[in-house]
Amino acid sequence: MSNIVDMPFAPASTSNGRRSHSLTSLFDNAGQIKDISVSFPTLAPALLRQLLVPIVLDALGPPGSPAEWKERFTLGVFGRDDIKKIHAYLNEYHDRFDLFDEVRPFAQTAGLQSQTGTTKSISLLLPHQASGNNVPLFSNRTEGDKITLTPAEAALWLLHTHCWDTAAIKTGAVGDPLATAGKTMGNPVGPLGRLGVVIPAGRNLFETIMLNLPVLEDGDEGLGTPQWRHPEPSTARWRSRQAAGLLDLLTWQSRRIRLFPERIDGTLVVSQVMIAAGDRLADIPDYEPHTTWRIEPATKSSPATRKPKRHTAGKAAWRGLDSLLALRGIDRAPGPSAETSSLLTQIGELRVDGALPADFPLQAHIYGLIYGQKMAVFEDSVSDALPLPVSALTTTDPTRDAILEVAEQAENLAWALNRLADDLRRAQGSDQAPRDKGQRPGDIAIHGFDRWVRRFLAGLQRAGADENQIEAGRLAWETAARRVVLSIAESVLEASPQIVFRGHVDVDQRTDKKTIYRESTAEKAFRARVRKTLARLGRGDTTKEGS
Repeated sequence: MSNIVDMPFAPASTSNGRRSHSLTSLFDNAGQIKDISVSFPTLAPALLRQLLVPIVLDALGPPGSPAEWKERFTLGVFGRDDIKKIHAYLNEYHDRFDLFDEVRPFAQTAGLQSQTGTTKSISLLLPHQASGNNVPLFSNRTEGDKITLTPAEAALWLLHTHCWDTAAIKTGAVGDPLATAGKTMGNPVGPLGRLGVVIPAGRNLFETIMLNLPVLEDGDEGLGTPQWRHPEPSTARWRSRQAAGLLDLLTWQSRRIRLFPERIDGTLVVSQVMIAAGDRLADIPDYEPHTTWRIEPATKSSPATRKPKRHTAGKAAWRGLDSLLALRGIDRAPGPSAETSSLLTQIGELRVDGALPADFPLQAHIYGLIYGQKMAVFEDSVSDALPLPVSALTTTDPTRDAILEVAEQAENLAWALNRLADDLRRAQGSDQAPRDKGQRPGDIAIHGFDRWVRRFLAGLQRAGADENQIEAGRLAWETAARRVVLSIAESVLEASPQIVFRGHVDVDQRTDKKTIYRESTAEKAFRARVRKTLARLGRGDTTKEGS
């Protein structure tokens, strides 16, 4: 079996445990499936974006109004008529979802061959396995080890490669006029590798798919077609072009790929693959739904620009709340600014229209891959999930201001700890610690704040628009944050040598101004910064309390 319409290939979790589902089963059971439980985090957005959302959009059409979206969403599952349409759609294009179809293999190019006649290990699809220049630090295999994938596994990694593949050199294919000496140069990373991917998610797969459907008053006009419905099968020829609508963008074929199946002891497996250059996305369109944006204002020499914001490895999702909540219509300070994704903007609009309740448990999932060596290797992955109150996605609700204040307080407290450590180093006659070397006390604080920020956000979801509960949540957060930051400060002070008590005089070489750094003044300044940041707790914190 090699057709993903019928073949269980996508692992998913329900109340009865984890098992793999076919495309048909995913839609039939979307209300019971909690989430896609894949082995590597960035597989999840690839499956949702390249398959599930496009199929629903193409088979059912987009909701034409918030009222229509609400009518669908309130059912909690795909309705009987919708399931019939999805089944009919999958039957009509059944052959297009066969991995090994001789004419139009799913997401591949039939007959694709390298100019040298060679193939490569299937590990080329796997970012966590050694292959060519990509040698993960903790891989327990080498490129020489034979790796095989089941057809089900190969289907998932095929989608992943179209979304996230590395840049640089690709194998030159027979029939590619732009290949030179058996290679194609200058390939960009897959389209998701250029984004800071943000996926809104609900309590089950049905809700997640619905939250990722655009509401389009003009219906499916301008949506384009998904890759499996293109008039002609793909060939080795590729070009740089604009996306021809949302469905084309979501199912973008950034590579030409061919899987080579074989039977080992009677079992069908895939051990070899060919990956060649595919279509290059000329630019990322404004209607890209799964990223936040960085806005650079126009200058005398250049127009305004709007580029996707990418995630930073090791940075918790809540530290990017200013971008997630950067709504259109909010006054912004001069200079570069951020804008949230179109889907999060739409969720806020659905809340205003009454299509979503204030206490809906929305989750914002973020994904990313970190590339190194000219974007030609994988270095790290980014994956996190954050409870995000839907009320915070509207311009008039106090929830948004409360969340942004908490995020700012956390950063200010981390800075205050780092400033304390720097002042103590100056009291020893040393320079401040380099910002990019080692772990600083502010980093420890950010880690300590993590569960309290998440608890605060989850509490705001339950509170809805109740301002008394919002204020109580703010006070609870400040109490927990002070406990964390004072405990870390106490450790920093205790670890300082006795010389900091006597202090050190620092002289500014330009102005001859003298500044005395000692433990007492460093601690006093730190506590003043904490009191200023955590204003709700009052100004009674003058002791060395650790709680």
